[in-house]
Amino acid sequence: MPAVRLGILVSISWMFAACGGPAIPSGLSVGLTGVATTGGGVFDTEIDPTVGIPGTGSGTDPRTESSTSTTMSADSTGSGTVNPGTSDGVDTDPATDSSSGGNGDCEPQLAEVLYDVSGEDDTLEWIRVYNPCAGAVDLSGYSLGWGGVAYTYGTLDLEGQLGAGECMTIGGPTSSVANGSPSFGQAIDLFPDLQNSGTLADGVGLFSVRAGSIGGTTPIDAVIYGQDNDSGLVGPDGSAPMPHVGDAPADQSLRRTGLTRWGMGVPTPDLCPPY
Repeated sequence: MPAVRLGILVSISWMFAACGGPAIPSGLSVGLTGVATTGGGVFDTEIDPTVGIPGTGSGTDPRTESSTSTTMSADSTGSGTVNPGTSDGVDTDPATDSSSGGNGDCEPQLAEVLYDVSGEDDTLEWIRVYNPCAGAVDLSGYSLGWGGVAYTYGTLDLEGQLGAGECMTIGGPTSSVANGSPSFGQAIDLFPDLQNSGTLADGVGLFSVRAGSIGGTTPIDAVIYGQDNDSGLVGPDGSAPMPHVGDAPADQSLRRTGLTRWGMGVPTPDLCPPY
């Protein structure tokens, strides 16, 4: 392995341990090029040498400035399910993964969205949320927002506890073969319905505030889907990115396939971890 400057190695170690996980995942080597390949999986890491250690005033704080970009190969179903320490070389230990960092505490993530069911969508749509943290999350401090012009087209306060490494499917409340037969943790009609996308992209955002405060708030996680994000829906960094994924055909869901990647395929409402 090429020599690594101490500052880089400590920063990378801190990032993987930020939520209580191991310093560096088993099977992952870090070099100046930052490319590590183990087994059949792919884990590409681009290292920013300016990253410093939080609290020292040097470099950027990896909780708010991402210094890695991650790509993983999915299986034929698009789920790409892996386990910590496996030969896939991708760390999905729930104690180490976070979508937003925020104030240093892990936050829940969006995992899957079903918004277009053949025929009538009403009472069949759902959103799956994943807790990547080492401890349980009280969802009463979180909400969902969705829409095309803004995330306030439809909003919902979340409820319940979400255990470490667990998922919850929210919506319905109808569960049938048509929408993947989900087991709902929060059974409620998503009203108004999630928007089917097209030329103008739509999005679903996860927020660390109650639904009434979503307007003007940056989501902690989001998936923007469709052709063009002309409405300027923002992601967790406050910028308006290109859509993460295209418009899913009827009866297919948008599904997270990695820390920063989304795909589409047959709905998997009870799959957890999500990738």
